[in-house]
Amino acid sequence: MTPAEVLAYIEEKYQLHEEYVFPKFPDYFVVRHTDNEKWFVLFSEVDRKKLGLSGDGRVACMNVKADPEFINFVVGTPGYFAAYHMNKKSWLTVLLDGTVSEKAIQNCIDNSFFLTATEEEKRRYGIRVPKEWLIPANPKYYDIVAAFDAEEEIIWKQGSRKMEVGDIAYMYVAVPYSAILYRCEITEVNLPWNGESEEIQIDRIMRIRKLHQYPKEQFTLQKMAEEYDVRTVRGPRGVPQKLSEDLLHLSGNGNSR
Repeated sequence: MTPAEVLAYIEEKYQLHEEYVFPKFPDYFVVRHTDNEKWFVLFSEVDRKKLGLSGDGRVACMNVKADPEFINFVVGTPGYFAAYHMNKKSWLTVLLDGTVSEKAIQNCIDNSFFLTATEEEKRRYGIRVPKEWLIPANPKYYDIVAAFDAEEEIIWKQGSRKMEVGDIAYMYVAVPYSAILYRCEITEVNLPWNGESEEIQIDRIMRIRKLHQYPKEQFTLQKMAEEYDVRTVRGPRGVPQKLSEDLLHLSGNGNSR
């Protein structure tokens, strides 16, 4: 794809346009979000030799935000370079000379857009990626094991306003289990709570559907502390990347029950 073709893709999909923000480099231009004003693509022409390429002249390229793991994976393959004049840990330079396929370039743009967008903007474009939550369950107050033995879907206290339909909830069940026992999908949120509870404060509830049940010895608190640096689960929290990967892998990608 040429820079013009890339711009056409961005304009059609995101309704955003280029901006020339470098007086010393009038040919360089960026595309950025309208709300937080963060760039997600920077276009330039760079001397081939500065990228370690053979031949003379300049080559069109773009800088995009990318996951460090993806950067490590692709840098060194044709058309991908550690970011030119930007943070090489989180930005990537991609050639726009036909070396990289159209679909791969579009994927890089979309991923950069996602990594730099606000949550509100992601929702506006319908590209929010489901979050994963690690949620405590205390059998002293409610027997979640018996509940899931009886039903595939149950109601649960919604501990955060940021929880949304489609998010994944990993249920950590306290003593006598002290382990993650369930992978669940949140199917409804912000439901009214009309009941009473003397033990815990409940403002709103959600509905969760069981996707997978783990053996009680698989993700114990001791193992999580030793291998994933998770030492306590007192309230809803995020899931560390490595733990997330292992939970997903051992649940058969969420399809087993």
